[in-house]
Amino acid sequence: MPVPSALQVTVAYLKTLDAVQDAGARVLTKTPPSRAAPWLRLFLVGDPPTDGGVPDHHIEAHLQVDVFAGEDANTALAVDGLSIAVRDALSKMHKAEHHGAVVTGSESFRTGPYSGEDEPAMEYFRVEATVWLHG
Repeated sequence: MPVPSALQVTVAYLKTLDAVQDAGARVLTKTPPSRAAPWLRLFLVGDPPTDGGVPDHHIEAHLQVDVFAGEDANTALAVDGLSIAVRDALSKMHKAEHHGAVVTGSESFRTGPYSGEDEPAMEYFRVEATVWLHG
């Protein structure tokens, strides 16, 4: 089995969430050209091996998920609810089935609201997660 991509597995998982779909949020790895609708932007912060030095067998992926309300619904309340749902889902990610990987554990926490540096400024929340997976 090929080495799984923690980023791709997590993006695919978050796209299936009811809260994400209900909010009309896009799940991306970069800022979209249109910032009107809500979106989640994921980054892979790091994935050091956890299996005693043999790379790519058991991966501990550190992910950052920025949850944006979008310019059309730019309220802290809208993005707050979505970020709570994302955090909860990431904490339970290891209980779901995934294509291309087995997630053996996961944990997440929300680091709070941030003000965007873009114009117009918009509220967003950052969720950080660690996901353990293997092929």
